[in-house]
Amino acid sequence: MSDLAGTIGATAEIAGRRGRSDLVERLDRAQHQRDAGLTRVVVVGDFKSGKSSLVNALVGFPACPVDDDLATAVLTSVAHAPEASAEVAYRGDDDETVPGPRVPLDQLGELIERGHHEGRPLASVAVGVPSPF
Repeated sequence: MSDLAGTIGATAEIAGRRGRSDLVERLDRAQHQRDAGLTRVVVVGDFKSGKSSLVNALVGFPACPVDDDLATAVLTSVAHAPEASAEVAYRGDDDETVPGPRVPLDQLGELIERGHHEGRPLASVAVGVPSPF
């Protein structure tokens, strides 16, 4: 077991003894991501500072629309997939996330800019790309 895995496990054990099931759940998720080799990279920056261009360059695929007049208005995640795809999630009552349908990639720019699909507010858009990164 690596030092990180041991630290996560020990921390989860302490959190459990203290009745912090919320922290145990988060630590279990982190351990699962670590064990599965999943790495999350978050890209943040000023308005119109090239974040979408950076993501596209990193994955070698036009996953995020880039346009002088376009600004991302919805949380967008990019992950490996066997084929290019996009799927929306709606913002429901009480701000819960409601899974939505797959959408054509040619609609991606419009969806991300507007922040809604078929009149419903979007919580997020998940883009799948056939990239090893």
